[in-house]
Amino acid sequence: MKSVAIWALLVVCAPVLDADETFKSDPARSSLQFLFRQAGAVSQGVFTKTATELRFDPTNLAASWLTVNVDVTSLDTKDKDRDDLLRGSDLFDVAKYPAASFRSTKLQRLKNGSYEAFGKLTIRGVTRDIRLPLTIQARRQAALTTLALRGAAIIRRLDYAIGQGDWKSTQWVDDNVTVKFDILLTTNMAPALAE
Repeated sequence: MKSVAIWALLVVCAPVLDADETFKSDPARSSLQFLFRQAGAVSQGVFTKTATELRFDPTNLAASWLTVNVDVTSLDTKDKDRDDLLRGSDLFDVAKYPAASFRSTKLQRLKNGSYEAFGKLTIRGVTRDIRLPLTIQARRQAALTTLALRGAAIIRRLDYAIGQGDWKSTQWVDDNVTVKFDILLTTNMAPALAE
C-alpha cells in the first residue's frame, strides 16, 4: 500500500510534458555500458559516442517513440588489444558495420510504473525484435525539463553474428551480453541540471 501511495505522489508531482517536444541525450551525462563474461570473469566496456532521442507523452504512448544510435567504433574496455579484437572482422567488424541502432515500435506502461519499449535492434547488419525494460523519470527546473532513461537488457551476441570463426564458440566468451543504459535527455542542449 505504501508503494502505491508513493507512486501516486510521483505521478501527481511529475512535470507536465509537452507532447510535441523531442528529448535528446546529453552526452556528458549519459552512459551505455556492456558487460560480458570472458574466461569465467565479468568484463565491461562502454560506447562513448551515442545519440538518443525520445518523444514521450505518458498520456498518449501510441505517439511516443525512442531511438538510439551507437557509434560502435567508440567501444572502450580500457584494454587496447581487446578493443582492437572487438572491432575486428570476427566480432563487431566496425569497418563494415560502424553503427548500431534501436528503433522502438511501441512503448508500454507496466503496472509498477516502469515501461517496456518494443522495437528493432540492429547490430552488425542483423536486425531483430527485442523488448527493452526501462524507467523514465521527469524533472523540471525553471523552463528546462529533463528525462532520466534507465534500464538493462540481455542480448545474445551470436544472434547478431558477433562471433565468427573461433569466436562462434562460447567456451571463452559467453553468448549472453548485458547492456545497461543511464541516459539524461533534455529538450535542448542547455547545461545539464545540478544534482
